[in-house]
Amino acid sequence: MPLPDPEMRDRIRAQFDYCPYPQTPIDVSHERNPELLYIHNLVTPYYQRYQQVINTEGKWILDAGCGTGLKALALAQANPGAHIIGIDISAESVEFASKRLQYHGFDRCEFYPYRSKI
Repeated sequence: MPLPDPEMRDRIRAQFDYCPYPQTPIDVSHERNPELLYIHNLVTPYYQRYQQVINTEGKWILDAGCGTGLKALALAQANPGAHIIGIDISAESVEFASKRLQYHGFDRCEFYPYRSKI
C-alpha cells in the first residue's frame, strides 16, 4: 500500500487537531450498555474460538486510530484489568482520550500521537 502524501497527511492531522473526533462529551459512559461491552470484551472471541473463558487481567489491547478515546473507554470497561494503548494521528484527540479515561477512573491506559518518520 503506498504511503500517503506527507502534505495530505499533515492536512488530515490538522483537521482532527482542530476538530477532534468523535465529539462525544467526556462524561458519556458505556457501563450500562451490555451489548456494546459484549462485543468489546476479549472473552467473547476467545470463547467462540477455544470454548474457554480467559481472564482479561494483564492483557494488552491496541486501539489504533483511537480518536478521542470513546472506543478505548468501551475496551477498558469491557476488559477489567487490561492495559489499553491508543494511538492517533491527532495530538489533540490523544490528549482528550487520555483525559476521558482518567475521568472514568482508568489508569491502565496510554495514548500516543502518531508521528511518521517518513
